[in-house]
Amino acid sequence: MSEIRSPISVVDPVNAAMRRTGQLLFKPFNFRRWVAITFALWLSALGEGGGGFNFNIPTGGGGGPGGSGGSSDVFGDALRWMNDHLVLVIGLVVVGTLLLFAIYMVQRWLSSRGHFMVLDALTRSVYTVGTSWRANAEPAYSFFKFRLVADFVVFNAIFVPVVIGGLLALIDLYNVWPNLETYRPGVMTFVGIGVAVVGALVMALLFLVPYGLLQMFVPVIMRSHGINAWPAAKLFLKTLLRPNLGSFVLFVLVNIVIGFVVGAASLVVTLVLMLVTCCIFWVIMALPLVGNVALYAIFLGILPVLVFARCYALYFLAQFDPRYNLFEDDAAPVSGFMVVVDHAGQTPAQ
Repeated sequence: MSEIRSPISVVDPVNAAMRRTGQLLFKPFNFRRWVAITFALWLSALGEGGGGFNFNIPTGGGGGPGGSGGSSDVFGDALRWMNDHLVLVIGLVVVGTLLLFAIYMVQRWLSSRGHFMVLDALTRSVYTVGTSWRANAEPAYSFFKFRLVADFVVFNAIFVPVVIGGLLALIDLYNVWPNLETYRPGVMTFVGIGVAVVGALVMALLFLVPYGLLQMFVPVIMRSHGINAWPAAKLFLKTLLRPNLGSFVLFVLVNIVIGFVVGAASLVVTLVLMLVTCCIFWVIMALPLVGNVALYAIFLGILPVLVFARCYALYFLAQFDPRYNLFEDDAAPVSGFMVVVDHAGQTPAQ
């Protein structure tokens, strides 16, 4: 007897995900179930969308004959003010950083719980928010610690070229210090900007794509094998991603397309809500933290698309090992499982 594996498909999971989405949301339609599933998806997305800051930057336009000199004067005035109030600026930066870090920690912790609640909501025949929240405390905490370390690694990998580019750009500023009014962007400024932008994009591609796959699939592996986050991440990288790199590249490309669909659906729902609320919804979205409430409303409006995207990823992973098929009422494999064939080339009867 020998074992062969049918090819991993990025197409077959589409039909399975569509079928599952219909079963969860429309057969029959239950608004309370919609709200519960939306809550899990919203919780898992905390810290990754919603809310924001908007800044209006003076351009110095209309300054008469001096033209663009106005913007340089504003920049120089800002630098001089920060130099004169250096202690205040440092204090504000420290307080703001600590506040943002606290918010980040809370959102990351809640989001880690949400990832496991999403698995319950999509794969189990009976799902309640409270039960799922309590049952996933231990694995979610392990996943939370893993994400903190991974976030630190990824952030620094992207931040290093930004720092190098910033230091290069500061050479022009250093050359005129303290006569800041004479500062004009020079060659090193543009070189620094180029290093920062290109370097950050390259590092983001190298680190964010694998990290996105880890965040997507580590909870599944943790649950299927009953292990913590770090062993699950190592198992994914060693036994799944590395030997099946081509399949995962195709999966990422398909997810980019799905991402465009999700983005388009989000835009439509956002515009509708803005029209219905006379732009009050846009104001809520623009507020830090409070914007997460608006994100929940958007998620509820595009729930079928979000459920399809998550189910598609689950069915894709289930092709590699029957243990990764977590769907309680859908145990049949999609494709890609081991098939046992005898030496005569006949597949034994099941």
